Order: sequence, then structure tokens, then C-alpha cells
Amino acid sequence: MAYDKHRFKTGTTLTSLQPSFRKKVETWLNWCQAEGFLLFIDFTLRTRAEQLEIYSRGRRKVGPIWVKVGRTVTDAKPGSSYHEYGLAIDVYRLVGGQPDFNTPVQQRVVDLAKKAGMTWGGDWMRLGKAKFNDRPHFDDAEKPPIRECRRIWPDGWKVA
Repeated sequence: MAYDKHRFKTGTTLTSLQPSFRKKVETWLNWCQAEGFLLFIDFTLRTRAEQLEIYSRGRRKVGPIWVKVGRTVTDAKPGSSYHEYGLAIDVYRLVGGQPDFNTPVQQRVVDLAKKAGMTWGGDWMRLGKAKFNDRPHFDDAEKPPIRECRRIWPDGWKVA
């Protein structure tokens, strides 16, 4: 593993990603490290329960409806996040060996991700894909539509 200078959140591994996407991420991390960009890998695969916990931040359930009551983290309900299908990763800059949750990754890191076959959540508003940008988020540029993911992996991606 040549990308050994990056840090991972406890319990987070690349082995939980789908194999084709994992290769892209490994290539990207190697390129980043070779150019001196070190990253903190925060999320890879999420369970439905983990996605629900993240979705519920800043929301309260009133009967069957979720109501925003504060700052939300995601608009992706369980079953609607590429993290649940092993096709997404969230990263932050490492500064002095610690994750910097307030500063987006450098443009060169984004460019290298795109070169490796990934898309960046920081482009979502510009591309009309969402009402917000998700700068820590990168996913597989060759991912199927989310409805197809739900059909293929109804319970999410399971590591073999």
C-alpha cells in the first residue's frame, strides 16, 4: 500500500468499496501522496442505519414526515446515497497530521480524482445535480443511477 501517509477514520477501510472503484481510489490516493497532498478518509461504505443517522441530523420526524429543524448534513435518505453501495468516499485535508474539516481539498486533488475516474460533490450545484455542494464527497464516475443500485443491491453493498 503506497498511500500509507493518508489517515483513515477508525473503522473506515478501502476494502469496503466495490473493487473497480477501490482501484480508482487507490490510484488517486497514490497520486495525491506523490504530489504531497495528504488526506483524511472519513467515510467509505455506510449501512442504511448509518445513512439514516446522518440524514436525521438537523431533522425531526413528525409522523411519517421528516421536518428540518436545523442545519442538515445530507438530503440523501437511506437507500439514496452512493456510500451505501460502496461507490463513494468522503475525504478532508490533513494539516499537521490532523483532519481539517473546514477547508475544502485543493483543486489539484479534485483534478487528480477526476483523472482517476471519479466525480466530485463540489460540482453538484454547477451541474444542477443538487441544491448544495458536498466538497468532501467523491464517487465513481461510472456508477449506475441510484435506482439501479437499489435494484441490484436492495440492502446496500455487502463486502464479500
